[in-house]
Amino acid sequence: MAVVVNPGLDQSGRFWKPSAPLAAPERKERGEISRGEERRMQEDGKDGEKKERKKERKKERKKEREEKRRRTTELVIVSAYYLYTGSAQELELTDHAVGPDCAELRVLPFRPVELRIPKPMDPSRKDPVVLVFVESQYSQLGQDIIAILESNQFRYQAEIAPGKGDIPPLTHKGHGRYALVIYENVLKYVGMDTWNRDLLDKYCVEYSVGLIAFHRASENSQPTMQLKGFPLTLQTNVPLCDCCVNPRSPLLYVTRAEVDRGPLPSEDWTVFQSNHSTYEPVLLARSRVSADDASGRMVTGLQATVIQDLGLYDGVQKVLFGQGLGYWLHRLILVDAIAYLTGKKLSRSLERYILVDIDDIFVGKKGTRMKVDDVKSVVLDLSISPSHFYLSARSSTSRSARLPFREHYKLARSAYGKEHLLHAG
Repeated sequence: MAVVVNPGLDQSGRFWKPSAPLAAPERKERGEISRGEERRMQEDGKDGEKKERKKERKKERKKEREEKRRRTTELVIVSAYYLYTGSAQELELTDHAVGPDCAELRVLPFRPVELRIPKPMDPSRKDPVVLVFVESQYSQLGQDIIAILESNQFRYQAEIAPGKGDIPPLTHKGHGRYALVIYENVLKYVGMDTWNRDLLDKYCVEYSVGLIAFHRASENSQPTMQLKGFPLTLQTNVPLCDCCVNPRSPLLYVTRAEVDRGPLPSEDWTVFQSNHSTYEPVLLARSRVSADDASGRMVTGLQATVIQDLGLYDGVQKVLFGQGLGYWLHRLILVDAIAYLTGKKLSRSLERYILVDIDDIFVGKKGTRMKVDDVKSVVLDLSISPSHFYLSARSSTSRSARLPFREHYKLARSAYGKEHLLHAG
C-alpha cells in the first residue's frame, strides 16, 4: 500500500519547517566547507579589514583638514591683527606722529610749549657762500662736510678753526661775505675769545646768518657737560637705537618724518637736554644699554641727537648735531639745515633727472648688446613727479648703432611717456 506524504507535513503529521542554513563558521567547524569557500571567506575578511582601515584613514584625513583649517583661521586672525597694528602705526606717522614713542611729544627732554615759528631767514645782503671752520685739513668730519657741499655744488671757504686768533673778514662794503657758518667742533665756537665771538654773533644777527655745529664725544669726554654760554646740557657716549624724525621740525625739506628701527652705529652719541623754549628737537632716539658699560648708566626716554636753536636766546639760529656724518640721516638733515638756514638760497630742486647712457651698449660685442627684453626689465620709478629720463647715444655714429637706439627709444617712449623722456642723442 502506497503511503502518500504531504510535502508540507512530516511523518508524524506535523508541519515541516526547513532548518536555516548553518553559518559559515559553524560549517567550518563541522568540516562541511570547501576550500574554495574558505578562500572566499578569507578574501572577504581581508576586504572588510581594508574597508575598516579606509574608513579610519578618511576619519584621520578629515581631522587633519579640520585642524589645518583651524590653524589657518588662527594664522589669518593673528596676521590681520599685526597688519592692523602695523598700519595703525603708519597712520600715526602720517598724522603728525612718528611711531608710538615719537608721538608722545610730552615725554621729550624739552619743555612742552606751543609750536614756535622762528624768524624767517633773509637770503639777501650776502653772498651764497658757506664758511666752514674745520679742526684740520685732514680731519674726517671736515672732509665729509666739504664733500657734501661739493656734491651739491655749494660754494664754500674752508678755514682752520682759530683758537684765539682772528677770523676771516665777514663783510665787504656793507655786504655779507657768507650766508652760513659751519663749525666742525661746537666747542671751538663756544670757546672763542670774546672779541671774535661778539663779531661773529653780531654778523649772524645783522645779516640773518645761521650756524651749524657738531659735537663728537671721545673716551675722555665728560659724561655730562653744560655748553658754555647756553642753557643746554650735553650727555656724551650714549648708545642709541630707533631714530625718528620730528614731524614738527620746520627745517625738513628732503627728509621725511619716519622711523629708522634698530641700533644706531657706534656708541659715542651726544644727546641734548634743555628747558629753554628756543630749542626744538629734529632727530630723536631711544637709549639702549651698552654691552661694555659696566656702570649701567643709561639715559631714559627719547633723547634729541639733533636740535634746532630757533634764535630766541641770542638771536642766532643754529642746528647742532650730536654725532658726525657717519649716520645717513645726519647727511639728509645737514642738507635740509643748509637749505633752511639760507632761506633756500643754498638748496637743490626736488626735481630729479636720471641719465641712461646707452651708447656703449649698442656698439658692444655680440652677446653684450641690450635687447628689447633688457629694456623692459629696467624699472624706472615715476613716483617723483615730474621725472625726466635722458637717453644718451652721442658717440653712436654708425647707422647700425643708431637703428637699435631708435627702436629702444620708441619702446621707452611707449613705456614711460614722451613727456618723461628727453632724447639727448
